[in-house]
Amino acid sequence: VPPGGVVSVSLHGQARTQKSYLNFDFDATQSMLITFDGNTEEFSVAPFGTATISIPGILGPAIVSEARPTIQGAIDGVIKSSASGMAGLVSIANRKAELVKQLQTMDAASQVYFTDAAFSADGVVVRGDVTVSARKAPQISFAATAAKDRYSAFQSWIPGGSIESYSWSWKWYNNQGKPGFESLNDRYVLRRPPAKGQGKFGVQLGINSPLPGLDGMGQVCLVVTGTRAHHLTGQPEPVTASRKCKKFGFDLSLATPDRLFLREWKPGPRDPIGPVAEVAIHEVNSPGSGGHGANTLIVRAGNGWNREAATSLRDGLADCRRRDAGLVVLLLFSDRDLMEGKPEVVEELRTLSQELEAPLVVNEDVDGSWSNALGIQDHESLQWTLVTPTGGVTWAHSGNLDPRELAEALDNYLLRSPAPAPARVAEGFIPGARVPRYPFERDVIGRLSREDDNCPPPPFERLGIETAVSFIRKNSLSSEAALRAMAESQRARSEGVQVIVLDGGTAEDEERMREILPDAMIVADNEGTIARRFGIQSWPSSLTIDGSGALAGAEEADDE
Repeated sequence: VPPGGVVSVSLHGQARTQKSYLNFDFDATQSMLITFDGNTEEFSVAPFGTATISIPGILGPAIVSEARPTIQGAIDGVIKSSASGMAGLVSIANRKAELVKQLQTMDAASQVYFTDAAFSADGVVVRGDVTVSARKAPQISFAATAAKDRYSAFQSWIPGGSIESYSWSWKWYNNQGKPGFESLNDRYVLRRPPAKGQGKFGVQLGINSPLPGLDGMGQVCLVVTGTRAHHLTGQPEPVTASRKCKKFGFDLSLATPDRLFLREWKPGPRDPIGPVAEVAIHEVNSPGSGGHGANTLIVRAGNGWNREAATSLRDGLADCRRRDAGLVVLLLFSDRDLMEGKPEVVEELRTLSQELEAPLVVNEDVDGSWSNALGIQDHESLQWTLVTPTGGVTWAHSGNLDPRELAEALDNYLLRSPAPAPARVAEGFIPGARVPRYPFERDVIGRLSREDDNCPPPPFERLGIETAVSFIRKNSLSSEAALRAMAESQRARSEGVQVIVLDGGTAEDEERMREILPDAMIVADNEGTIARRFGIQSWPSSLTIDGSGALAGAEEADDE
């Protein structure tokens, strides 16, 4: 079988001499072989075998054997010359360009490669490959609907495929509610029954299955699974998108340059109502703070919190006559009070939150940051402070307070505002963002003034070296646990650079930490300058700077 397509070319010629009786006609048939070269993507044409010669008439049998070589030689030169021109007549370059142009209207990276051709009596079929860009990663997006009773993942999709299931999970900030999970394959919404009403300060009433972000502070996550067509084979393949999470919280910031911190905690593993375990430390007075637009009643418990104080808070809110002002209650215990015991208080507060007509946030005065910002000197007595939606203070009281006095203060000093709504906590990390030239310098101006000190640049400024950066908080149990884990992992770490940024740390703390992590670069960040540069609002956190100096990944503490 010829390795291509065969075309027969028929020729008719005449031989004329001075003697007419010696004149004769002849017929010639020459086979032409057409082949396709996958390397050049071009057809080629060449003679296939020798021409067959026939001479009709009475002279034919007598002269054919003598005339055949001469005729074949003459035909061979003509055929070869014609074959070189025929190849250009069957070029597919223009048709390929048209096909590529059409494909690139759908995918700019599309390309066509012809590899072989199939020849038959009906014609020729050119075969090859059409390539497209690699499948883009699945896109996960979800948001609360206008009715504020569900989350919609309508904007989520799998390029080149379809979603088959939506797996939702959620947890509450500081265990204010039960965590949950729901996997759905017939709809892209996570919904809960609508509220039966709203309390005077904005609490949604009659909700049996609340969700974080719609009804309080917490985290909602989504994972989508499905199938997509392989970009080379076209065969369906399973795909699961990375988990997408959103954190929601009330804006509890104050109009002060001071840094304010809250502790995230969860119940201990053996006693669900006993001492709690720290998950992370969060800064709430940062530029990325969301806003609920409502008033905040801050109650600094000190040693004065008891059932009478709880009654004053509950009944004082109930007796308030205002219905035009949103309110959040922030109850702060002394630093580590909840961490170190008082299990009965944790359970009582969970019950109290269900009785109040305003959202209740229970936490600790981490590092005394709230007392310092509010100018509280007496850390033993109850301290009551009413904060406006813009962070200013309109009323304060020290000591015990009966319900009537609290209700009167709320009536007089609450500012008109909408109901409090948890806002999404802004993410400071931007994938692909370029890292500043001196990212871990507390005093960038001073560093620039030392440009001519002939010191070599630190390792994280050298191209091609990946840098792992961990942000930890001084005097934080969760950060200390992260440090211990890093000390173990560093023993197995052989590539890249490890940087530890110690928030609230000093030069002395740097030295002590170098004894724990001798191979890491330790940087004290006493005032949070470096953390703000990277948009860090939670400790411990970590991020990766790739070899080109761009942010490549980030991770926060997560107890799931």
